[in-house]
Amino acid sequence: MVECIFSLTPWYRIGGDRAELRLEEGAIRYLRHTNVYRPKGSFGSPLRIWVRGALAGMVEDVLSETSLRRRDLYDPGAVRQPIERNRRGSDDNSLVMWTMLTTELWFHTHFDSV
Repeated sequence: MVECIFSLTPWYRIGGDRAELRLEEGAIRYLRHTNVYRPKGSFGSPLRIWVRGALAGMVEDVLSETSLRRRDLYDPGAVRQPIERNRRGSDDNSLVMWTMLTTELWFHTHFDSV
């Protein structure tokens, strides 16, 4: 379906409200009515799954007490609490952990390797 839409000329793809209507008219042939005409929503990233799964080791390494003390940006004791609560499943602190992780990695990329 995506290939079909991108193969259309801009006149068909771009047209204000009509463009969305054309897309819906094409999609209804292949998808359920409830999927085509459902309310709009955002797509969230699976942060919770990532920080508990594939990125768990990276979170532990990058946000370890030793690493945090070296940077002196975050209080290591305060950082451990949301990580532990997230690991136990008592809280979903994945967004906080993601923010700290990406901040630390940004500092590492732009300052530590200089």
